[in-house]
Amino acid sequence: MASLLIQVADAVVAEMNAGTWSQPFTATRHYRPVFDADDRAELRVTVVPKGITIDAGGRRINQHDCQVDIAVQKRLTTADSAEIGTLMD
Repeated sequence: MASLLIQVADAVVAEMNAGTWSQPFTATRHYRPVFDADDRAELRVTVVPKGITIDAGGRRINQHDCQVDIAVQKRLTTADSAEIGTLMD
């Protein structure tokens, strides 16, 4: 069984892939993403499990805070603000 952090990261990937976005993409989970600059002609969305903290929520309850990083990458063809703005959407 996958760790809680991996389950959360996979759930983020699934939710992103099920959503409707301004540009098409397929989100993927990676531990240490390394991509060539040439590979970024298309929009790439990467979810990276970052960390988990466990705090006492009560006598018998722990609170698990999972952190994931989401990278939105695409090689820009210009330095135009409009092109960057579409990625921000």
